[in-house]
Amino acid sequence: MLDQLTKRLSGGTAAVLPSTLHGLGGIGKTQMVAEYIYRHLQDYDLVWWIDAAYTTQIRAGLTELAGVLGLQGASEASVAVPAVIEALRTGRPFRRWLLVFDAAESPETVLPFVPRNGPGEILITSRNSDWAGIARPLELAVFKREESVELLGRRGPEIDSADADELAEKLGDLPLAVEQAAAWRAVTGMPVQEYLRLFDESVQEILDTTSAPDYDVSVAAAWNVSFEELKTRNPAAHQLLHICAFFSPEPISRDLFTGVNRVSISPELDAALRDPIKLARAIRDINRYGLAKIDHGNNTLQLHRLVQLVLRNRVMARQVHARMQHGAHQLLAALDPNDPESSRHWPRYRELLPHAYAANVLDCDDDWPRQLCINLMRYLFEYGDHEEAARLGVEAHKRFTDILGPTHPQTLEVSSRLGLYLWAVGRYDKAAELNQRTLALRLQASGETNEDTLALQRNITIDLRAQGDFAGATRLSEEIYHKAKRMFGDDDPETLYAAYQHAISLRLAGAYREALDLDQDTLRRRIEVLGRDHVRTFSADSARNVDLRESGEYAQARFQQERLTENFIARLGEDQLARPSTRSCFR
Repeated sequence: MLDQLTKRLSGGTAAVLPSTLHGLGGIGKTQMVAEYIYRHLQDYDLVWWIDAAYTTQIRAGLTELAGVLGLQGASEASVAVPAVIEALRTGRPFRRWLLVFDAAESPETVLPFVPRNGPGEILITSRNSDWAGIARPLELAVFKREESVELLGRRGPEIDSADADELAEKLGDLPLAVEQAAAWRAVTGMPVQEYLRLFDESVQEILDTTSAPDYDVSVAAAWNVSFEELKTRNPAAHQLLHICAFFSPEPISRDLFTGVNRVSISPELDAALRDPIKLARAIRDINRYGLAKIDHGNNTLQLHRLVQLVLRNRVMARQVHARMQHGAHQLLAALDPNDPESSRHWPRYRELLPHAYAANVLDCDDDWPRQLCINLMRYLFEYGDHEEAARLGVEAHKRFTDILGPTHPQTLEVSSRLGLYLWAVGRYDKAAELNQRTLALRLQASGETNEDTLALQRNITIDLRAQGDFAGATRLSEEIYHKAKRMFGDDDPETLYAAYQHAISLRLAGAYREALDLDQDTLRRRIEVLGRDHVRTFSADSARNVDLRESGEYAQARFQQERLTENFIARLGEDQLARPSTRSCFR
């Protein structure tokens, strides 16, 4: 199979796919690719692995690669992703590269991120069979019977060929199921016939409660035997597995399970979450039964997609399902730094994002986990993934409106932010419509003298500019500026932000000298209030320089901009220079 994969990759792009019968996984696609890379490392200058289950993970993986390649603007997805695709396409700085998209859902998800006609190679793993017209597919099937028998013979007590053959038949020769059964025998030493008796009882129980393809039932039954034993041996470990079934199949940081005194799920699991020794014992027992992959070096555990599916759909009773899913929501919320604008917290939000999607946190009944969804929207926007921020915002807005009503504080917060996000991705009419509707709801809920109301009015100012109504935008931004001065004082950061926005309106309306005077004053005040090195001070400095240029003072504009550039690089680094122009509207 590895030789066949090598031949297919010589054409540039290959896809490792499951056979039609075994579309749910457990066949060894990811392991096949990992082994290929191990054997061919010397053939490449760069190998980059991307978890491709979600579009936002693809963007995050490519953004991280931008930093490795030393590309400008590497810290923000909207700049980094196209830069990486172009660098790979042109082969600069590396021509011999391999890009892996693991667990890709569909061609439509991945193709926008594929470098076209580049000198490198692309490798895709997917459960979807629709890649045949795009990549040269290598279809993996289940084990041959002799392979199943060989694997069973390598682990645990001795097994005769007839018992191994019967066990492999029951498991459908699915590699993941065979490995799990071998791990069970290694731990328990149970005779094959006793295992088969438990297996058949589990199959009957599953068939009594659900319908499923034959192989799906056999896989579920194999795990069910281990789950039941684990439940008896270590209830906390059993429940921890249930929680992990709701996370993404990506590695799960053990940080999720530590320092969570605010979380309450069940007496057994709560005790383990508060006691490092009990938690370590639970994870060790999960590992002994082959139910998860433990990576001690990275301090993570990981469940296979098929194991998670079995846990969610075949094993858990409805009440347990709801309690454990809510437990997953609480654990994710407990790890929220609650500061998505700060880049030092972005790695944490990036880690939480796929698990929040998989656990469907948007449906949570508690404000606390729902706030995590709002913070993930904010992170995505600040990180530069504006498309995903808008997509998540649209979904959250609909869900919160349905569950909480249009005037609930969290619904209004999502509405306010979504207006900005829609504007940033060019959906100006939708943004303007939403902002007007949200402002009316906000006025109804909290009145005019409110910071949130001012923020919405600023959004409407931006909408007016997008529509070309610069005079209307100038009148509204001036009103907001004077209102902010009355509410907060001349030197408050909110007032200075209102001044910055009003200067943009003045500039677009052609009042360059007025804009210059206001930006000069804003710059002076921001230096005093925020300091010279604050990002908003840099924004005010840059705006002042644009005013100088538009006013015809070209030499002074150039001198000031050169000085600003030197200070900016010294403070924030050269990779921050290429920031998206949309960000300036929010600084």
